[in-house]
Amino acid sequence: MMTSLILSGIPPTGNKTTVVFWTFTNSFITCIITLSTIGYGTIFPKTSGGQMFCIVFATIGIPLTIMLFKYIFILVYLPSEKFGIYLQHKGLNENWSYVEGIYYSFNTISTIGFGDYTVVSNPTKDNQDITYSILLLIWNLYGLAWIALLFNLIASFFKEMGSRLNKDTSETEVEEKKE
Repeated sequence: MMTSLILSGIPPTGNKTTVVFWTFTNSFITCIITLSTIGYGTIFPKTSGGQMFCIVFATIGIPLTIMLFKYIFILVYLPSEKFGIYLQHKGLNENWSYVEGIYYSFNTISTIGFGDYTVVSNPTKDNQDITYSILLLIWNLYGLAWIALLFNLIASFFKEMGSRLNKDTSETEVEEKKE
């Protein structure tokens, strides 16, 4: 039973880890996941040296990535309609339904990262090509910048509504004291 799950790309849970082949592609995707703070939990450093490297890498890389998101947001525009149609035809790489794709996308760019849907379907083998990895990087960078803007706008809206409520409450209290 466990063997069939592993061969199907479902890693075992608990304190045990699967054997991960650290190919260039898996390493590249792990770097993307680390720097974007998504953290699916399917590939991670196992040795003390790897864990220490990850701490240093993330401590330096995450702030630089945040700065990069700022510049990407400034420079990147929505892809042309032709490119969008091309991506729609190529978009069936993971064999997910439309809703699953939207759910995965939101969990990824909002950095929730539940791990129930990941781009590394089977971390025990190199099943992604480099083009897919590069497009994933571009999508993650743009998506994270976009969702950060969206969350910032929502937070600003709530802050403004709170300020208005406080102002209205203060004015009401002043009027009541005058009476």
